[in-house]
Amino acid sequence: MEDGREFKITLPRELADAVERKVASGEYDSVESVLREGLEAVFDRDLDDVLPPVSEAAIERWLREDVVKTLAEYDADPSTGTDSKDILQAIQDDYQAWKAKR
Repeated sequence: MEDGREFKITLPRELADAVERKVASGEYDSVESVLREGLEAVFDRDLDDVLPPVSEAAIERWLREDVVKTLAEYDADPSTGTDSKDILQAIQDDYQAWKAKR
């Protein structure tokens, strides 16, 4: 196990059987992998509890002040743009770093 804590849990038979089927099918390497992904899904779903709510007014202000300005700058000089692959990679890197801190 990576730098983590060990837990002893008891699952209802139906859940335990489902976890074992996932491992037996080859979809996961271990019971731990199935449970880890399931817990990550729960935490991802609960992300709204971690991030502060954003008002519609704040979104409108962002669109008008920042997005419109950035688009005008890009229209004037397309070389100022960032490749979408680089943006996606940055988002993925930030997400992985955020998950590692949780």
